[in-house]
Amino acid sequence: MGVLNGLGGSFLYFTSLMILAQYFHRKRGIAAGMAASGAGVGASSLAPLTRYMLAELGFPWTARILGGCTAVCLSLAVLFLRPYNSSPPVMSSSGGNNSRNSVAVAPGEQPPPPAGPSPISGGLDFTLFRCPTFALIIAATNLATLVYLVPLFLISSYITTVVGGTPAQGAAVLSVCSAVAILSRVLFGLLADRYGVLNTSVLCCLLSGLSALCLWGGSFAPKT
Repeated sequence: MGVLNGLGGSFLYFTSLMILAQYFHRKRGIAAGMAASGAGVGASSLAPLTRYMLAELGFPWTARILGGCTAVCLSLAVLFLRPYNSSPPVMSSSGGNNSRNSVAVAPGEQPPPPAGPSPISGGLDFTLFRCPTFALIIAATNLATLVYLVPLFLISSYITTVVGGTPAQGAAVLSVCSAVAILSRVLFGLLADRYGVLNTSVLCCLLSGLSALCLWGGSFAPKT
C-alpha cells in the first residue's frame, strides 16, 4: 500500500504541478500554490471521515472506499492534463497565416506543432544531471521529501498513544494541520513569485526542519 501510494503520488501530483507551471510565465508560484492547496482541502476533510469509516467499517473496507474514490477522481483529472506547446503559429509558403509571430515553412518541410495543449512526446533528458546545480537541487528535494509527510502520518497516532487523546481528537489535529497548508501553500507561492523559487524553497525547508525539531524533538513514547 505504501509503495503504490508513493508511486501514484509521485507520478500524478508532481506531474500535474509541472504541467500547470507550463501555462504561466508570470504568477507561476501563486498558480502552483493554489493548485497544491487543494491537497490541504482534501486532507482536512478526509481526516474525520476516515476516522469514522475505520470505526464503523474497519480498515479493509475503508482502504477500498478511499482507493476507489481516489481512482475515479484522478482518472477524470488525468483527462485534462495537456502539456503546453508554446510554438508560434505556422505560415505556409502561400502566405495562409499573416500573424506577426508566425513561422514560414518551406514546401516539403515538417511544420512545428501548433501552439496550445499537445500530447506528451519525447523521453527523459538525463543530460540535465550533468549540471551540478540541477543535480544538487534534485538531491535536496528528494531528501526533503523523505520526511515531508512523516509528521502528518504519525501525528494522529502520537495524539492517541502518547498524549492520551481520543481517535476523534487525533483526527481533529490532523485536520487542523492540513488546513494550515491551504493558506501556507498560497502564501509561499506568492513569496516564490516575489523573491524567487530557490530562495523560497530554502526558506520552506528551513522552517520545516525547525518546526519538526521543536514539535517532535522532545516527544517520546511511554515506557512499557
